[in-house]
Amino acid sequence: MAVEDCNFVEEKKIHEAISALRELSKIWEEKNENKKTKKQLFEDKCNKIVHLQISLKKLPNQKFVKMIRIPLPHTLMTEDTSVCLFTGDLNRWNIKADIEPTIQHYKDLLAEKGINCISEVIPLRQLRTEFKPHEAKRHLADGFNVFLADKKIMNCLIGLLGKHFFKKGKYPLQLNMEVKNLKKEVEKTLNKTVMYVRAHGSCSNVPVGHLDFSDLMIKENILAVCKKLAEEVPGKWENIHSCHIKTDKSVALPIYMSLASINNVVLPKDEPTKKQVVGDVTTLRKTCVKVFPDGTVSVLPNSKAEVLEDDQSETEEMEKRMLKLEEKKMNKLKRKQFQRRRLAKDRKRRRSILSNEFDKMEKGSFPEKRVKKT
Repeated sequence: MAVEDCNFVEEKKIHEAISALRELSKIWEEKNENKKTKKQLFEDKCNKIVHLQISLKKLPNQKFVKMIRIPLPHTLMTEDTSVCLFTGDLNRWNIKADIEPTIQHYKDLLAEKGINCISEVIPLRQLRTEFKPHEAKRHLADGFNVFLADKKIMNCLIGLLGKHFFKKGKYPLQLNMEVKNLKKEVEKTLNKTVMYVRAHGSCSNVPVGHLDFSDLMIKENILAVCKKLAEEVPGKWENIHSCHIKTDKSVALPIYMSLASINNVVLPKDEPTKKQVVGDVTTLRKTCVKVFPDGTVSVLPNSKAEVLEDDQSETEEMEKRMLKLEEKKMNKLKRKQFQRRRLAKDRKRRRSILSNEFDKMEKGSFPEKRVKKT
């Protein structure tokens, strides 16, 4: 099925499923009100978020993980949605630097650009120190609806956030903080929804709307998601087995079902990542040989060889600098470990001396109560 047709799901079925979903939510609310005996501290609003549940026919390889960002015509942001922003540190070289100047700097920047939707700013140093335990990370993931992160620190967040953000589908969206029109960039990123495609299960959920939206708004969001998935999902639209809409507390209602054979699905092959290799030859002077992954060999002329030699020398210098920096870090760590061991030995020696003196004092003052050692 071509993407240009955009007739992936029938609009009539979408309207019927949305009306049935509204009725189910009303029934659930009535039952929940009858069961209530105590007043809840927080209202349960998770039953109002509409998810599109998609199941695949064929799963990709086990190592395959893909995050599909889908722009929506109607944003999922409401007055109650809370947004958190992860930023870098202003003074990143000083480990003992205070966090407050960095937080205040980015809050002033957001206020200057007229951005009011971000409720909390967390720099990288605060994330490393205050949110190091697993329980703190879990509370952080539950505390906000959407997370944004500066483009510069996206690689650092993979090891710091942990599994709780991946499980709940709240991995931060990438934001470029150096853009001139920052407000437009923030709105653009917040108008997107995210779907994770993994090899661990055939079903994936995508938030597409809210029950407070009109039927037309939810329908347009669903069609936009289907159009994007037909391009990005491995195996294209032929790999999608079914589409359902649901809330967190309701039954999944079908809006699309494919009866085509699984044999028609063709997944993209994982080609091994091989690079071109460039090297010198002893038989030819001032020349360079380039070997391609398919086995073909080409001899480069003198000018290209000289350029490649310069590039190689630059890369070698960079590698040497990196090695020197790593050696310095290792030496610092070794010195710290040696100092810790030395301090531990000194403490043990002092304790043994004090215990011996105490024993001598006890022998002299209380000789009758002393028990013979067997």
